Amino acid sequence: MDQPASDGALRGRTVVVTGGTRGIGRAVAVTAAAAGADVVTLSRSPDPTVLDELASYGGRARTLIADVTDADAVERARDEVLAITGRVDGLVNNAGGLVALRRPFWEYDPDEFEQVLDLNLRSAYLCSSAFSAPMRAARSGRIVNVGSDGVGAGLPDLAHYLAAKAGVVGLSRGMAADLGPYGITVNTVSPGLVVTETNAPTLTDEHRRSVVARQRLGRNLVPADLAGAVVFLLTDAAAMITGQVLQVNGGATMGAT
Repeated sequence: MDQPASDGALRGRTVVVTGGTRGIGRAVAVTAAAAGADVVTLSRSPDPTVLDELASYGGRARTLIADVTDADAVERARDEVLAITGRVDGLVNNAGGLVALRRPFWEYDPDEFEQVLDLNLRSAYLCSSAFSAPMRAARSGRIVNVGSDGVGAGLPDLAHYLAAKAGVVGLSRGMAADLGPYGITVNTVSPGLVVTETNAPTLTDEHRRSVVARQRLGRNLVPADLAGAVVFLLTDAAAMITGQVLQVNGGATMGAT
């Protein structure tokens, strides 16, 4: 990705990004580091090159191994982050994805359905619960959850994934109500199809063109498109924005949640 501009909007703050070693998460982590943040990524499969890239911006950077669907692992990660930086100012719940086959919902195995919910929804709940503790103590913080515009558009053969991402929206709004008195904002950024190094090999040219055809802006999204929106919601410029769903999809679904 192109090097993001450094503006210092997050200088002195600690931002935790789940799934932060590739794709959208990596772009968010790098953009937050460029804005001056100390960035910690949580991932089950860390990439050592991420640490070098984050550290190049001058802040403290760590990449921690953690299964964000495991409550004990998440709490240990929270404690390690606090030991490193002494604070948590922002949390980006980016970990997620489709870890099951696409097919009609009546063909799912129940365990498969639960696995998709765990990775996309349970992880956001566990991380928000753990990392909001130091935010509540400081009476300040930002949480951004990554959803999907498919929730509003409706897509075939993805009911497990859409159920999880719809849950993320509901979770975000409930959390915004609970955490508002503590000065903590909670929002959801919902992307359309984002072309990453992970999914690019499986996307046909026809599929990419069909996605762009439904948009008002005529190109596929890339991780940097999401990163700017997410990092904006972590800054003071978004201090009075909470409980909202920001669609980043080139105008494909205007007004849908």
